[in-house]
Amino acid sequence: MCPTPTGRHAAGDVWTHWPDPQNTKPPMGHCMLLTDTRLAQAVGHGGLHKGEDYAYVLGVTSRAAGELIPEVVYHRRIHPGQWTAEDTYRDQAEYDARQHAWLKGRAERELHALTLPVESAAA
Repeated sequence: MCPTPTGRHAAGDVWTHWPDPQNTKPPMGHCMLLTDTRLAQAVGHGGLHKGEDYAYVLGVTSRAAGELIPEVVYHRRIHPGQWTAEDTYRDQAEYDARQHAWLKGRAERELHALTLPVESAAA
């Protein structure tokens, strides 16, 4: 169940629904995200070997406003042999990736809240 409520969210607001990166999953799953290819390419995956989708989701939702719809449009198949269900899945790299993504989301939100002066490159 997604902790982010349905409806329109301003850039950076999705991060506010993730209070504790060590004890909870990110506030949206990557399978919930439909975005412009250019935005996805600009954000990237954070260069992580594990949990790269966390940084991706927080990057995209921090840089653009969007809407979370109430209808389920993606079915994630869960099965006993699933990699994320194994005891070894939640290792230090998993928690480090969550912390990295959480900090990225906070920094993106803070940056978005600033009103930066725009200067012409020709000046």
